[in-house]
Amino acid sequence: MKTMKSKKNKKNKSQKAQQSFTERIAKAAGGFKERAKSMNSEEKAEQVQQPEQPETQQAQPEGGETEVDVKALQAELEKAKAQSDEYLDLAQRKQAEFANYRRRTEGIRAEAFDDGRREAISQLLPIVDNLERALAAAAVLALLLGVCLRTLTAALQSRDALGRNICVGIFAALFLQTVINLGMNLQVLPVIGVTLPFFSAGGSSVVMMYFCVGLVLSVGLQARRSRVDAVAIL
Repeated sequence: MKTMKSKKNKKNKSQKAQQSFTERIAKAAGGFKERAKSMNSEEKAEQVQQPEQPETQQAQPEGGETEVDVKALQAELEKAKAQSDEYLDLAQRKQAEFANYRRRTEGIRAEAFDDGRREAISQLLPIVDNLERALAAAAVLALLLGVCLRTLTAALQSRDALGRNICVGIFAALFLQTVINLGMNLQVLPVIGVTLPFFSAGGSSVVMMYFCVGLVLSVGLQARRSRVDAVAIL
């Protein structure tokens, strides 16, 4: 009997504990529901009082994002401008260096051309001077050769032995003096003081040459007269 009673008491106690636990859970759930209702009502009231706050709150992030984008774009633009200015400065410097190099090369080329022209002229002037001297010497030699040939023709035309000997002797004197004087000037023959006929300084030499030419002309004139007389006789 005691065991049955104890079992019943235990069942009653367990039932009471379960009822008290369920009641507590129900009370807690009711309290949560009331709190949720009060929070919902407060949120609705706040939404009614401030209906535009969410839009502004939503617009604020967008405005912040646009401000950040604008700042980034401005920074990139400034960076691009700085880089373009640097490239422009570099291009201008290269252009200036190229202009200086071109002026320097043109100056060097002009100086080289002037130096070459001066050197060519300095080398040509002695040649021109020597050419003029050679032409003058050739003219003198041609005149002397003409005198010598004319003396030989006079000797050949003469019918007198004395006239031929005079012309041949004068030809030999003129020719030998010319050759010896030319050899002395060319430093081929030793200098012995022989004058060039008709051109060297010296009164006696010139007078004797003119005297010899007069003799040659006399022989030629005599030969011409003899020919005329022979033709008249015939």
